Order: sequence, then C-alpha cells, then structure tokens
Amino acid sequence: MPSKVVLNERPKGEIDSNTFKVLPAEVHKPGDGEAVVKLHWVSLDPAQRGWLNDKRSYSLPSPSARVGEGITTRDYLGVMGGVGQTAYWGLREIGKLKKGETLLISGAAGARAASCASCQLGKLAGAKKSPNFEEELIKAVGYLDVYWDNVGGKILDLALTRLDKFARMVACGSISGYNGKSKPLVNYFNITAQSATLQGFIVVNYAETASPSQGRS
Repeated sequence: MPSKVVLNERPKGEIDSNTFKVLPAEVHKPGDGEAVVKLHWVSLDPAQRGWLNDKRSYSLPSPSARVGEGITTRDYLGVMGGVGQTAYWGLREIGKLKKGETLLISGAAGARAASCASCQLGKLAGAKKSPNFEEELIKAVGYLDVYWDNVGGKILDLALTRLDKFARMVACGSISGYNGKSKPLVNYFNITAQSATLQGFIVVNYAETASPSQGRS
C-alpha cells in the first residue's frame, strides 16, 4: 500500500514524533494532462524547517496534511537544480566574488556545497571539528571579502569581526535559530565601520533568469 508523510502539527521548537504522521495514500489512474511519477530522489533541506512555521516569510507555510513533493533526477538536486542555482546566483549577484578574494561559508552543505566542493573534499581528507574554532578561523582566513551566512548566531557574530573593507555578506539562512530564538548580535556595527553590505537572498528571486548550467548565459 502506498503511503504519504503529512504535517500533523506545527512544531514550537524541535521537531518531534508528533510533527509528522504517515497515512495510506491512494494512487489514482491519471487523467488528461496527468502522469504518475515514480520517486527516486528527494531533497530535504534546512529551509524546509522554516516552511513549517505559520508566519510571514518568502513562501507560504506548509499546510497540514500536505504531501511532500519530490524530484526524480539526481541532476536536478545538484548543480542544475535549485541548490545549484542558489549557489550560483548568491555568489555571483550578491557576493560578487572575485579572483583572489577570501570567501567564508558557514554551514557549507546542500546548495552552498555545490559552489564550494572543497568544503566536502576537506572532510574526505580528514578534516575534523576544531577545539579552538574561533582562534583557528581568525588565523586561517584573516579578513573576509565575502561571507555567506547559513547559520546566524555566534558564527555570524564572529564573521562580523573579520570583515574587510567593502565586504559583502550573503544572508541565505539562520540555522541556529530555526528551532527557537536566534542569539543577538554584538558586532553588528562592524558593517558600518567597514562599509560592508549585508543582503538577504532567496533563489526564487532569480527564477526567471537562466544560468550557464541551464545552457544560457
């Protein structure tokens, strides 16, 4: 019997066993203009946590009893799909990254990893969690030209202390606060002191613009 996962109740903090439920699903014979699609791959991204909240955002909140939507090809989950488009437009249009500049990405997974595979290759090479992260980050990167933020909180506040003159910050997510309140920023004035730019970014803003991965420039 086919099944579907639906939203049972909106979480007020961490997702728990009551957030979703599995129900039997009926697959009807397709009518005119319809098709039955077999699901091979599905993308579960941090942004989806925000969709569970019933509040104003860049997209409508997920309604209760909504069946999750899936993608059928691995390519579309990668550089040619939404995750790849997020990485491309964020770095090109907001970050305006140039050769020789220093780029820091927090939470480099999913869409961001599509543009910086080196972050994932570092794991394969044996990179491990740093016990002195703040000290090692400062020593390793010096000052930043572009900062892509997916985390917010302490990581964002640390990055604010490392901004170079005219640095650009891509505000793409705030994972640290998705299940509760985000921590306040202390070093916010560095944006002014370094004449830096902080801009929010949602990939759907570029839905009508094709990138080279789609065969157009």
